[in-house]
Parts: sequence; C-alpha cells; structure tokens
Amino acid sequence: MINFLFFIFLLFPLLTGITSQASGIPEYPPETPQPKEIWKDPLSGLEFLWLAGDCFQLGTSDTSISHFLHEKPRHKVCLDGFWIGKHEVSNSQYRQYKADHNSGQLKSESLDGDDQPVVYVSWYEAKAYAAWLTEQSNGKYSFRLPTEAEWEFGCRAGTDTIRFWGQKRDDACQYANVADLFYQVKRINYHNCIDGFIVSAPVGKFPANDAGLHDMLGNVWEWCEDHYGKDAYIKHKEKNPLYQEIENGMNYRVIRGGSWLSEPDSIRCAKRSPAQPESKFNVLGFRLVLEVRRTSM
Repeated sequence: MINFLFFIFLLFPLLTGITSQASGIPEYPPETPQPKEIWKDPLSGLEFLWLAGDCFQLGTSDTSISHFLHEKPRHKVCLDGFWIGKHEVSNSQYRQYKADHNSGQLKSESLDGDDQPVVYVSWYEAKAYAAWLTEQSNGKYSFRLPTEAEWEFGCRAGTDTIRFWGQKRDDACQYANVADLFYQVKRINYHNCIDGFIVSAPVGKFPANDAGLHDMLGNVWEWCEDHYGKDAYIKHKEKNPLYQEIENGMNYRVIRGGSWLSEPDSIRCAKRSPAQPESKFNVLGFRLVLEVRRTSM
C-alpha cells in the first residue's frame, strides 16, 4: 500500500501537467504579448487582457464638471503595459475562495447568480481574494487591484470622450448596465433608455470597449488600489502613479465605473468616488490585474 501511494505521489506532477496541456491553456501568459491578447488563468478561469503601455490624459476635460469632484487638473500619465481582467470578478470565481459568499438580492431580483459580478465585498476582502489567488499560483504570478490610472486607461481605450462610446449619455443602454427606465427612483436621474436588466447583468453581457474590456462603465463600481484624495492629481507622478497618502485622517479608497443604479454623472471614464475600505454595497465589486513573475520559472 505504501509503495502504491509513493508511486501515485511521483506520478501526480506528470498527471497534472498532462491535464494542464490537455486543457489548451498555457501555464504562463506569453512573454511578449500582443495588444489585446487574452490569457486565461487555469485555476480561477479569470481572463486577462494585455494593454500595451502608453501615455494619456487622466482626468476630466468636461468644463461643466466642478473642481470639487477632484477630477482635475487633467494631467499626463504614462503606464507600462499590464494585464487587466477582461471582466469583473463573478460570484462563481469569488466562491472558489469563499464558498459561502452570498451577493444577496434586491427585493425579488437576485444579485447572486454565478455569472453576475460579486458584490458585498470590501476593499480588504478584494485584496484577500487577490492574495489567495497569488498563493494558489505557487509564486508564478501575483494578482492585485488596478491603480486608478490603469483603470481609467482601460476604460478610455484610446478615446478622449466623456464615455468610451462617445458623448451621448442616453446611448449608455447599448454599452452598459445603468439606471434606466426599468429602474426609476425619485432620487435617481436615470438614463432615458432601457438596458434590459433591473439589477446587475452577467459579466460580459454588454459589448466590450475598443480595448476589449467589458463593463468598465456600469454594472458594478470597482475597487482600485489607490487612496482617495482631493490632492491626488496634483501630487501624481507621471510614470505609473499610485496615490498612497491618507489626507486629513480620512482613509478612503477609490472606486470607479458606476453601476446598474448609477445616474449619468457616474457613467463617465473620469468619474472617481471615495469609499471606506471596509464598505460593502450591492453595487460594488472589482476586477484584477495580473503580474507575471518570470524569475520563478
């Protein structure tokens, strides 16, 4: 019996290697990825898309936007290339880490479907999920939240308009899950269109932007790595900025993108909002960035 178990122990790496090859998923992302190339993590099923490094103008160019929204001054930012989640993390992907997680429901509308984006996850829990995925990879890769510069770069997808599809707010329902005519609440300035969903939609249900990313606007707000600060844009460095200062003792993190309950002002690539890192909402989820550790190969 002992000899048989020892034989299985020796065979296990070979068997898992065969399984990995049979799946058709390469163990590592390509070393020199092409723009918009996609790689799927064999463990989690998360798909990551390569965005080639470039410079862009971060912040709003809309003269009607108040300075008090902290989206100014608009400034040049340059990023190295990076792998970013093609979709928001779904309930089923998050439940690989926390099997009993429940994203709940709103009245009779479920937010907990396997393909819907995970919600009721704090910034700390999103970070813990990224750390767990990193541990599962045995040091081959690391996972993290995007910086807000990376997030806005991905949202804009080479465009310079208010929204990645253009300037018109009520075109939103063709491209995003937003507060629409299905969901009229007195305090909500809803979009004058119908997107087909009352609450969150399955990830990837709406068309990708020109970068190949889905749901960068609408569906759920997304956590970013940065601290939120009104002076962040004044203090940003040009290359790969990450703002990590706590202003006036207020420990807030940046959330981006708006949600299925968001009015037009929030469905903009430049829109940034603060949230306490322990916050959990039915409109707040996340996507991840992948970093490859080539030295461990």
